Amino acid sequence: MRIITDYYDYLNNSLYDILNYIKNKRWYGDKSLNEKSMEIYDYINMNDFIILILKINFDDKYSLYYLPLFLSESEYDNKITHFNINNKKINVYDAFYFKEFAEFIVKNIENNKKNNLKIEFIKTKFFYKNDSNDFKTINSEQSNSSFIINSMIIKNYRYLQYGNNPDIFVALKLNEYSFYNVPEIYGYMLYKNGNEIICLANAMQYLSNSIDLWSYYVNYLKDNENFEDEIIKLTDNMSYITGNMAYNLSRISEPDFIPGVMNIDDISYIIDNIDNYLKKSLKYMDYQNINYNNILKDMDYNNIKSIIFNIFKNNKIMKTRVHGDYHLGQILLYENNYYIIDFEGEPVKTIEERNKKLSPLKDAAGMIRSIDYLIGSFNINDYNLFNTVKNRFMDNYIRIVSKSNIFNINTDDLLKLLDIFLLEKASYELYYEINNRPSWIKIPLNFIESTLKNYIK
Repeated sequence: MRIITDYYDYLNNSLYDILNYIKNKRWYGDKSLNEKSMEIYDYINMNDFIILILKINFDDKYSLYYLPLFLSESEYDNKITHFNINNKKINVYDAFYFKEFAEFIVKNIENNKKNNLKIEFIKTKFFYKNDSNDFKTINSEQSNSSFIINSMIIKNYRYLQYGNNPDIFVALKLNEYSFYNVPEIYGYMLYKNGNEIICLANAMQYLSNSIDLWSYYVNYLKDNENFEDEIIKLTDNMSYITGNMAYNLSRISEPDFIPGVMNIDDISYIIDNIDNYLKKSLKYMDYQNINYNNILKDMDYNNIKSIIFNIFKNNKIMKTRVHGDYHLGQILLYENNYYIIDFEGEPVKTIEERNKKLSPLKDAAGMIRSIDYLIGSFNINDYNLFNTVKNRFMDNYIRIVSKSNIFNINTDDLLKLLDIFLLEKASYELYYEINNRPSWIKIPLNFIESTLKNYIK
């Protein structure tokens, strides 16, 4: 069934078909750009499978993508292309869809295989597999592809960047520091190019029949007579797990994790993001004649900066490793416990940005905004309820993180800083909804207008 030989030249001549295949996948992240060319960046023959690292060139940048291949004379679904050799038709498939490829990754991680110059498999002390060999792919993802086998879920990173992927290494450190609200990392697969690495795959604990909290609460709160009480319960639970995540990230005693001190550039970066997102959003809303409060146009960024700079003068603001893309969809409910997933941050950002230390308030703001989104999804615009959520969340959160020294700052100043992170998140949400779900614009817009009115003078 398998074809084991060298096929570099044949595949190189099939790049047109391969590019068309990639462009039609959900995980292809460059759909808005016009590619100029594609080339094989690296080709690794793993005997049963071929690992392709593909380089797609654009006008002012290039992107790397990971495509594992399975070659066979047999006919299956998901065929990419084919070529003929000695009157034999050789079909080329994305290996992701084959159980044999999943077994190949599991076996090599289990054996801690490191004898290939380009591909290395790392087994962690948490490695576990059961006797089940059921195999299925997950179809709901965008920036990566995952399948389930042997009690583990294996995430294949399609869009590649050099460096330590925080999705693996942040979660693994939390495992090692006994933070039990993160699925265990069993092992991972690396591509090595000299002294540089790219993470290709991540094998982790599979939480069967779990559900993310966004999906759970959207259903659970329908026609719920105790809506506000349930929102408060959710807020309490999320403040607890978020505070404990921040505390545990702050106590990891390794150079990449030890807390540092924020500087003016760190907070200026956040304010500039707000400015950038809002200006782009206002331009679109003006074009579409969407009504909004003039306070957005009259926003005084210099005044905001002066407020924050005064806080910096009087306090030492700490920064740590963070989740980076934290919301209800990143929390799984499993056997009455919560598990935080997807530590890779925002995939559109560089590895350097995603590994950057930031104020833990970024994650706190992400969760508060996510709860506000949940409320808004039921067409409820209640700023008093939002304030209750925000204040209750922060009261619990501060109490938990006070075990560390990351918030050695008075509460009033801390809440002013939080407002900046909430505005950054909401500004991004507004820009995102304008480009993806215009009917949802009102949720972030209402928050931005109310916050500017009540907090930023």
